[in-house]
Amino acid sequence: MQGTTQNNQSVVKTPLDSPASPQAHTPPRHDLTLSLPDGRTLAYVTCGDPNGYPLLFGHGMPGSRLEALFFHEQAQAAGFQVFALDRPGIGQSTYQPNRTLLDYADDVRAFTDRLGIQRFAHLGWSSGGSRTLACAYAMPRQVSCAVLLSSYTHFEEYTAAEYPAIKRWFLSTGLPGPAMLKGSLWLFRLVVMLMAGCARIRPNAYMNKVWRLASEDDRAILAQPRLWALFRQDQRECFTSSGWAIARDLETELAHWGFQLAEVGLPIDLFQGSDDPFTPQSFCDHLARRLPRATVHPLSGRGHLYPLDAQFQQTLFAHIRRRLAADASA
Repeated sequence: MQGTTQNNQSVVKTPLDSPASPQAHTPPRHDLTLSLPDGRTLAYVTCGDPNGYPLLFGHGMPGSRLEALFFHEQAQAAGFQVFALDRPGIGQSTYQPNRTLLDYADDVRAFTDRLGIQRFAHLGWSSGGSRTLACAYAMPRQVSCAVLLSSYTHFEEYTAAEYPAIKRWFLSTGLPGPAMLKGSLWLFRLVVMLMAGCARIRPNAYMNKVWRLASEDDRAILAQPRLWALFRQDQRECFTSSGWAIARDLETELAHWGFQLAEVGLPIDLFQGSDDPFTPQSFCDHLARRLPRATVHPLSGRGHLYPLDAQFQQTLFAHIRRRLAADASA
């Protein structure tokens, strides 16, 4: 089973299936597309073990479907087939006006139905974490395991006492946050479009800024030439998108999600680096307090880019396998 729209074969794997012996050097595919019922095109990547258990990956922002390629080798070894979708307007996927966060779950439902995927794990990194939670909320019978890596949280659920701290954090980073979105939608969009435009016109300056902001652990990861090259490729793919689409993608996360964290009934695993400069520990703490069945996995000394590390990926995939086994026996 190749997991593409070209052959339309189903992906039906059980959680207790042991990792299959992957085909030697099976190349990832990053140029696949699928037509949605509303006429939009959804671009996606498939990588890892083509006979493995399905795992959907939610990319960050800035980011694109190409982030799944970081996981190819370890997913192949662990027996997972990874799929990553470009969200509407990002990368090669068609823009969707008036999009909400829960529309992501609708796209995943259409995608998995088309490929015949009955059950799947969902993994979200950074801004992809909110998309994992959207699927866990809207598709609890299909999501067998939900894992968040340094995720953003639902800012609409901050109390009046908590909100000033999160507002100060966004101001300190220079990133447009929920306060700007509430104050002026058009100002928020303008700022995001200007930032995206600058990154597109001056990619080296943007990458230098990322390097300066990154933690020591992050820099050690990015110092590996292959990872640095793929990271640059992923960021460039995102910034080929219109600034309007990037702004809309951020809006769906910073505004109300369409559900409360307390309504997510599935077990949720939260991985968080102690030295993360892009998603602080307070985001993870907030998620842990609000999600009914959250388990926190603290990562001492790690920054934001630890998901790119092969050793962490081995630990991660082993953990997901244990979760799948527990889900199957429940």
